[in-house]
Amino acid sequence: MRYYIILIFFFGIGVAHTQNKAEQLYTAGYFQEAANEFEKQLNRRKVKDKVSKQRKLADCYFQLRKLDRSKELYASVLKQEPDAFSFYRLLQLHRYDSDYLAASQLLAEFGGNLMSSSEIQRIENQWITFPMQNQQMTWSFEWDQLLLPNTRKGMGYTFLSDTTMIAGVGSTRRKNRTRFYDLAVLAPPVFQEAKSLGLQENNRFFRAYPSYDEVNNRLYFTQNISKRRKQNRNIEENIQHIFYVDGTISNFSKAIQLPFCDGEHNFSHPFITRDGNRLYFISDKPGGYGGLDIYYSDRTADGWLEPVNLGPAVNTQFDELTPYFKSDTLFFSSYGHENYGGSDIFYAPFRNGKLESAQNIGLPINSARDDFSYLPNERLGMYLLTTNRVSEFGNVDEVYRLRNLKALANFVVQDAEDLSFISEVRITNQANNIELFSNANGKWKAAETPQVGEIFTFSHPQYFNKTVQLTENPSEELTVTQLEPFRFGGQVVDDISQQPIERVNIEIFRWEDSEWQLVEQTFTDENGDWSIRWQKDKEHRIVFQKRGYESAEEIVEEILENSSEYVSIRERFQPYELKTRPEEGAVFTLRNIYFDFDRATLRPVSHQTLDKLANFLITHPEIHIELGGHTDCFGDELYNIDLSKRRAKACKDYLVNKGISSDRISYEGYGKTKMIVSDCAEQRKNPAAAQKNRRTEVKITKGQKPLAIEDFDPAIDLVGKQYSGGVNKQENYQPSAFKLDKLPIQMSVSSELQINKYYLVAGSYTMQENAQRKIAYLKENAITAQMMHVNDKYYVIVGVFENYNDAKKVKESSTGIWIYHHK
Repeated sequence: MRYYIILIFFFGIGVAHTQNKAEQLYTAGYFQEAANEFEKQLNRRKVKDKVSKQRKLADCYFQLRKLDRSKELYASVLKQEPDAFSFYRLLQLHRYDSDYLAASQLLAEFGGNLMSSSEIQRIENQWITFPMQNQQMTWSFEWDQLLLPNTRKGMGYTFLSDTTMIAGVGSTRRKNRTRFYDLAVLAPPVFQEAKSLGLQENNRFFRAYPSYDEVNNRLYFTQNISKRRKQNRNIEENIQHIFYVDGTISNFSKAIQLPFCDGEHNFSHPFITRDGNRLYFISDKPGGYGGLDIYYSDRTADGWLEPVNLGPAVNTQFDELTPYFKSDTLFFSSYGHENYGGSDIFYAPFRNGKLESAQNIGLPINSARDDFSYLPNERLGMYLLTTNRVSEFGNVDEVYRLRNLKALANFVVQDAEDLSFISEVRITNQANNIELFSNANGKWKAAETPQVGEIFTFSHPQYFNKTVQLTENPSEELTVTQLEPFRFGGQVVDDISQQPIERVNIEIFRWEDSEWQLVEQTFTDENGDWSIRWQKDKEHRIVFQKRGYESAEEIVEEILENSSEYVSIRERFQPYELKTRPEEGAVFTLRNIYFDFDRATLRPVSHQTLDKLANFLITHPEIHIELGGHTDCFGDELYNIDLSKRRAKACKDYLVNKGISSDRISYEGYGKTKMIVSDCAEQRKNPAAAQKNRRTEVKITKGQKPLAIEDFDPAIDLVGKQYSGGVNKQENYQPSAFKLDKLPIQMSVSSELQINKYYLVAGSYTMQENAQRKIAYLKENAITAQMMHVNDKYYVIVGVFENYNDAKKVKESSTGIWIYHHK
């Protein structure tokens, strides 16, 4: 599981860095190679520093999960030269076998001479008494081994939106049995075939622990920072840092190292939250609680903030690993806290912005062996668990798939989607109107023993209400109550064509503390659909934004579940029409335009869409349009051009009859010269493909001037948002993503845009505060900037030029800026 990690306890052991080959390999964390060398040395007649070598060899075998040999060596070391490191390891190995009696005897024999009385008491309580007294099963589930190819170690995994898995998989060099790891793509549902991710740099010997940011199409992962793994001399320390790449599986950018990683310490096991704004990870950087601690860093428009240690609620003097955040709860694995053996899965909920103490998730998700990571996947209806408890290959980590996971603890309330526990659920017994509330762990206890026929209701502002009437087994029926998250959403369509609009940016504001707080951001999918979790008892403001469309917003009052008002509100967004912006050059397809077969006669079903287009032209009398007719690939080319032209003219004639001036409408027939699906074979096989080509398009030939920002799409720019206290922070003002050379001229920007000027844009924001933050950041870096308000956006301008070539020179030598030409 942890290829480079040497489990260092708070009392530590010294390791020389300038000794022989075995010592160098051990120091670098190359445990298999070091074990081979130590064995050779210990088999010689005269062995210098024998006990020290045995101790390190025992540690190598522990890291390699050859536990019987490790236990034998640690027992020998304790008999010769007792030390705290060997004691803790042997204690852990006894607990691996659930032999708590042997662990207790070991504590009694060596504890008094190796540690304080308080430490002895802690070990007794957390590592011996706790597992002995908590043997009841907390969960039930079905499970099977997920036989990922080429790996017998859980090197992390993440899922793309289509449930494709990216995982760390390994290979072994035969010559010296050296293990290498890289990222690979595995297709659902069986994940049997691994295909290399094919990142641009291929000279790394360790890449693992991926985490995918679906909002920003960004993949985070761990990678060694040495260029290549040297085997025999000049061995470099195996330091690992966190990197990211942007793009898609077929075309990722070059890996970029996160700025807070330093060259002397490890940064690994990244997990990015759903909104892409917070990264959890582990590190052995100074200032922690010992071993590897869990940290987080927030991404702001100024870049990644200084990492924050999660503190003693989570971190211990031992290693904490594999953080995962879901529904205000942090899941992670740890060798500390109250556990059953090696590493266990824990969870720590956030309540009112404060992290509560970690709790053991319980048996049998946890075991006496090492349980390293817990990753729910709602789309696949399963939970992935990495553990070494039942491996046919010996003591190595394997990935298991858990299904039908249910909590067995009496009286608990769970989220039906991710099975997290829900606090502050109101539970009412209708027989006596007694109200109860679930605690921070989702647990509750009835005032009296539940009886057959009693009715309990469960309510929470973020979930649908639920009523449970008890029948034959009241206590069993209340053991686990799952609530469905209350979701709100709809579909966004073009007001003229009625076609779904993809990647509309939707911002959700909630009225709290006498102001609108930005609480969620999402995008419509390819069908124009969107959906988010909703809080029923709050007023919300929904803002819709998309290039080429007028921005829109709606206020949604408090929602009374199952009321007629609720039904009316839902209908208001199913669908929601976004008005087309009369922007010169915009092109859109008219939906539901039909003609008689092989003729240019409009069918009546087409009139509704053309009426909408007519109203659009009446509302915007300044614009002119071109109607373009298109056909599929069937038929003669010249005939198709003529047919499509006649059909476009039929649309024009209809609009003219509706009172639109003929001078404002041109028409053209393109036949099959501009097909969306160009493959004729595909069109013959798939009628839907051919239908995409049979269309009528509208192009605005004269209208409002667009924002001509080079290499810039607001829909893409908005993907990188971060939120804090209701402030929208754009990704593009991270220091790590912004570089501007000195301008060749003194900047002088008027408060009004000037015709035929070329402006350098360093950021665009929907909120004025963010533009001001960007200007302040630039000022700190000796760059003068000015804000302009254009079309409901705030632009930060860092330069203005008379001609394009001058502007382009600065742009090409800089990063994080665009050119805006005001025509």
